[in-house]
Amino acid sequence: MAVAGRLALSLLLLVVRDSAGLHLTRVSIPSPVQAGTRTMLSCFFKLNWGETVYTVNWYRNGHEFYRFSPGENPSIQTFSQPGIFVDTFASNITTVVLRSVPLNSAGRYRCEIAIEAPSYFTVQGHGDMAVIDLPSEGPRIDGAQDMYGIGEPVLINCTSAPSRPAASLTWYINGEQADPSLVSDYPIRRHRNGLETSKIGLKFRLRHGHLRQGGIKVKCAAEISALYWKTHEREMWGRTAEPMGAGPFSNGAARDPLPLLLPLLLLSVLAIRHAA
Repeated sequence: MAVAGRLALSLLLLVVRDSAGLHLTRVSIPSPVQAGTRTMLSCFFKLNWGETVYTVNWYRNGHEFYRFSPGENPSIQTFSQPGIFVDTFASNITTVVLRSVPLNSAGRYRCEIAIEAPSYFTVQGHGDMAVIDLPSEGPRIDGAQDMYGIGEPVLINCTSAPSRPAASLTWYINGEQADPSLVSDYPIRRHRNGLETSKIGLKFRLRHGHLRQGGIKVKCAAEISALYWKTHEREMWGRTAEPMGAGPFSNGAARDPLPLLLPLLLLSVLAIRHAA
């Protein structure tokens, strides 16, 4: 029943209301929109023969910011609103073009079309536009050492680059998502420019089972919806085992056992001769 109710609500928001002689066919409000980019809001309609458009009005959160009046010269009027910058040269009766969309341009956008007398019919439609600002770089892991002893605590943090909304962070240990009991969340930091930074910690004791060829890999992934995915990975080593041919504690070659065996062989030969 709850699902049906939500579906009904969605249909109400998308419904196209017709008046005699005027039919709203489609409303296009893109979302989400990357901050600083150019975007288009469109309201498409169909008129019956003999009908004429009187005005097309656009509102953001109930406040008018654009009006197209075919019978006037100039036909376009704009009204100042924070965060809205209309490109009047690219806008027309069906489409409004916004320049360099900032974060505070988000909101509910509504178009309203009215036809002239004697009909004076009006139709309207709306949509919500979210504005995002993706991080300029990937997440960063801090506090990791190159080497840990078995049983030693590993205490590291991962911080996202500023964005809006804040990125969702996830820890991985050797390719597997870390157990939630090992992860600690920090409050989101909000900056004066409206951007946000997220941070999570990872705490566990190094065990033999963590080591893969002497090392352990931890990775932090930052995600914003399906629009952004970046990671940072660190490799650390256990003191009980030396990495084979990799890492800062190896020159890339296996150790030669001969220097260790030669003294033993010499002692054995001397012992045999002495006995003889």
